[in-house]
Amino acid sequence: MQQEELVGQLNDLLDKFAEHQAFMAKATEQVGKFKPEVIEKVIADHQIKASLLSDDIEPLVPQLQAAIAEIDASIAESEASKGNLGEALEEMQLRLAIGEISDEEFEDMSRDSRATVEDADGRITGLASERETLQAAVDRWAELSGIEITPPPAPEPPPAPEIPAADVGDIDESVEVVEEAEVDFDFDEGDGDVDVAAAEGAQPVEVELDEPDEDEDEDEDEDDSEGSSESVEVSGNFESPGDDGGAAAEGDEESRRALLLYQEGTPEEQIYPFTGEVLTIGRGRDNDIQIKNDSKVSRFHCKLFRRGHNFYVEDNKSSNGTLINGELVTERRLFGGEEIIIGETYFRFRIM
Repeated sequence: MQQEELVGQLNDLLDKFAEHQAFMAKATEQVGKFKPEVIEKVIADHQIKASLLSDDIEPLVPQLQAAIAEIDASIAESEASKGNLGEALEEMQLRLAIGEISDEEFEDMSRDSRATVEDADGRITGLASERETLQAAVDRWAELSGIEITPPPAPEPPPAPEIPAADVGDIDESVEVVEEAEVDFDFDEGDGDVDVAAAEGAQPVEVELDEPDEDEDEDEDEDDSEGSSESVEVSGNFESPGDDGGAAAEGDEESRRALLLYQEGTPEEQIYPFTGEVLTIGRGRDNDIQIKNDSKVSRFHCKLFRRGHNFYVEDNKSSNGTLINGELVTERRLFGGEEIIIGETYFRFRIM
């Protein structure tokens, strides 16, 4: 992806991310004017949408940082191409100022050097402008997300070419050489002296380390299949999005959050956050998610639930069964990205 296209894509995503943050801030200001559960529901919706945008933004940031590193390397190369020409030019200007060389001699001697320096400076100016644009996009994401982004290590500049000094005639230059003096260092012995002889006879100490716990399996790749039923009406009733349900395993820093997406990616998309221990789905009004007008959905069709900090779906002996990615299941662990088919209604399960 070209740098201009990459920056444009990132800035578009950042605009949307900032818009959701602004909506959340404005909704918070309405406390006391609307019911708390209504405000919480609106804020939760925008939190979820902002989180989904961050999933698209984060892979672009390393690409921008790599492009910035390439620009830094090019700038270092251009700086090195000047070598010691800048110093040589300054030396010639000094000799001109003191009358050692004439204007004509200065012009002849500095012509090539000045052209090389000006060309390198022009390249550096253009590269610096490109870098500023890329860095501004990275800094904006760091500000919006509150994530500290570590810059890539600075490239090592190539060695500067050796450029012979200008020939300005015989110049009497004397160099005073200072002889190296011999200095004796005398340190007082203190209580902290180390007995080297004793240390040489010391026996090594064996240290037994506990084996670290293996990390859990990575989330499976998301299934890209989509499904929808335009005639189905889906409604939901949820707890406060701030309730983490206390389902995190002991020692976990934060309980994972999940959600169901109905008709994902369409104007009719609806988001159902999973904030408690169990999420029931069916045609009956007592379910957390009620699916209306779908005759193939049972009254209490299935449920999603936590076990530790993992998520599962369990069919409730429904008439037409519950399908995960097209496969009929009784109970199945969910890793995120699965398509859940209930009757003729399609959902997408995602873990935050």
